[in-house]
Amino acid sequence: MQAFKEPVVAAARRTLAAIIAILIVLLGGIALLVKYYGIMATDPGAAGYQSVLSLLTAAVVGKGIFTI
Repeated sequence: MQAFKEPVVAAARRTLAAIIAILIVLLGGIALLVKYYGIMATDPGAAGYQSVLSLLTAAVVGKGIFTI
């Protein structure tokens, strides 16, 4: 049924464009939230180290169910 198949290259381009758009939105959102909440990176070797995403999650959602 070759007549009904969509060209693979066109579908791949749309998929890649969608992935890039989602990544741009996510990165931009994280950057805005980090700036809004005033979150700064910490030294990875320090005691009690948390990543920027961990600090952002705690600031936005709280530490309830995300606390280990």
